[in-house]
Amino acid sequence: LKLFGALDGEGNLLESGADKGFLIVAAIRGTVAVAGGMTHFATTKERVRQKSEETGKIPVFGVLDMLMNCRAWWLNMAYVVCYGVANIVMMQSMTYFATYVLGSTAYTAAIMLVFLVSSTAASFFVGLIDRAAGRKKAMALAAFIILMGKLWFLLNPYSLAAVYGSTVCSGFGLAVGFVLFNTNRSVIADMIEAKHGRRIDSVIPTSDNFLQKLATAGATFLSTAFLSLAGYNAELSAQPEAAVNTIIFLIGGVPAILAAVMLAVALLNPIEREETGGAP
Repeated sequence: LKLFGALDGEGNLLESGADKGFLIVAAIRGTVAVAGGMTHFATTKERVRQKSEETGKIPVFGVLDMLMNCRAWWLNMAYVVCYGVANIVMMQSMTYFATYVLGSTAYTAAIMLVFLVSSTAASFFVGLIDRAAGRKKAMALAAFIILMGKLWFLLNPYSLAAVYGSTVCSGFGLAVGFVLFNTNRSVIADMIEAKHGRRIDSVIPTSDNFLQKLATAGATFLSTAFLSLAGYNAELSAQPEAAVNTIIFLIGGVPAILAAVMLAVALLNPIEREETGGAP
């Protein structure tokens, strides 16, 4: 952002060049993301083979019926959607929070660094946590950690200790949740195959990712609408109190509510009982 004229030497937004600078950076990141996705999917091989001898196409309504009658998919999908919305709302609100609550856009880089370090560190412990606690409790723990961090933040949003502590909790919890709900998708495919004799690996992530994209788009629209209603004005160096409170709620209150939902659906998910032959 500094390189392309969006920030000054101290990391604060520049009125001249900010729009162009953000657009260039977004274009670069988008290019990297698309290139990475194309490379990944062009070089990845299938992990499993279908057990069933039946190879005919499954009707669309047949696939939907398989998904709709799988309770584990519903609950995992709810977890995925809440994860996506919480993540996008926090990321979108971070620059606003740093600029208008903490007083300097430069805090954005520091907060993001803490988030990335904590989420990367968490990735090394996911397997250990999963084996020690079990899938349901591990996913619930991830949501609980996010919730506790956000409650700490909401008690004192102007405290840097609370800001960074909450960021560590969010990074850790989101990383653990991300790995586990993706792992669940393979288990759900196994469950559906055992019940229907057909494997629909690609449909499971495609469907809940589609719903996640719809939810995040809606959340983005509502976030913008709430800021506008609260009197946010990009031309102002200091925002009205209502806008500041809205920013705090977006980065703290919304993820806290979603983390509570994630905690509930994780505990209700029957995946472990299904794997061990229990009732669905």
